[in-house]
Amino acid sequence: MKTVFSLLILGFLAACGSTNQDLINPADKGMFKIGKPYQINGKWYRPSVDWDYDETGIASWYGAPFHGRPTANGEVFDKEQLTAAHTTLPLPSVVRVTNLDTDKEVVVRINDRGPFVGGRIIDLSYAAAKSIGMDRTGTGKVRVQILPEESKQAALAAGAREEQLVASGAPARSIENPEVYETPVARGVAPERSGRAYSDGGVMFVQAGAFSSKDNAYQLANSLNSIYTANVAPTVSGGKQLYRVRLGPVNTVNEADDVLAKVVSSGHDSAKIVVE
Repeated sequence: MKTVFSLLILGFLAACGSTNQDLINPADKGMFKIGKPYQINGKWYRPSVDWDYDETGIASWYGAPFHGRPTANGEVFDKEQLTAAHTTLPLPSVVRVTNLDTDKEVVVRINDRGPFVGGRIIDLSYAAAKSIGMDRTGTGKVRVQILPEESKQAALAAGAREEQLVASGAPARSIENPEVYETPVARGVAPERSGRAYSDGGVMFVQAGAFSSKDNAYQLANSLNSIYTANVAPTVSGGKQLYRVRLGPVNTVNEADDVLAKVVSSGHDSAKIVVE
């Protein structure tokens, strides 16, 4: 007997337009997969279910060299479809990507792992990048927001069990038999085109960490000042007071990449590029 949740899913699927239906239940359908933690270039990635995922950062795109090759969940990559790669979200997931320079949006199906270059948070297909005006710049400042209901529907259509769709915490750091993914090379356009300055759509920072202790945050900020101007930015997340350690603002993606690499080399491998 179908559960109430399953019936709701079926009802939503029947009401979906053709575009959403293609993202949720495409003809070329792979398997549902969360996956084990894995390590690329010395950095650990821990896939998990996160229905609150909402992050800003740098997007890149990939196209012809990977066209026709299998994705991480067994689909076939088609550069003309609205898909993307993400390092930790379940496969498949459905997310909205907003180009913060143009305010253009696209909804894509996450069916692959990546990007593993610099501080990128998502790797769009050529078609997805083009739809938000990012195909010529190579990279762009974006906001990525998971669409929970569409993602759950896509997961069920790909064979997920309902109990697998419960939000999960980060796995332990000690990992046996981590998954292995190919490190993408030459995704998107030529790297030199990613160095343009941004004047609209927010400001870039390298975030080295976030702490509940104000003293710890200032201690880290002081230690990183030799790399770049560091500051402590208070925020409230989940009802808790946090202190974010940020370096910047930085003016170009290339500059942010350089600062990020130095912060990671100093021992802070969870550092990332953020946009505000």
